[in-house]
Amino acid sequence: MKKSFYFLVIAIFALTLSACTSNPEAEKPIILDNDLLILSDSCENNSGVWVDNFSECEYVSEDWCLENNGTFNECESACRNDAEAEICILMCVPVCKF
Repeated sequence: MKKSFYFLVIAIFALTLSACTSNPEAEKPIILDNDLLILSDSCENNSGVWVDNFSECEYVSEDWCLENNGTFNECESACRNDAEAEICILMCVPVCKF
């Protein structure tokens, strides 16, 4: 009985440790300046608006975003990139982030 209890404690500890040390950011691909230039052109060619300072493409489809390895959010704040905004319109902006 004691052996199974110790085994259970060790298993829980190992799972907790692996969950704490995993880094999802490390799994994302590295995007080079040339890649961003290609993405910005592709964004604009697909009726999007490229936001250069934040490596985002607004108003593109989720399919386009996923095909280009971006992270899609269908309802971002219109003021998301303005840290000093005190008042913001209530409007969803579809955004693909890189």
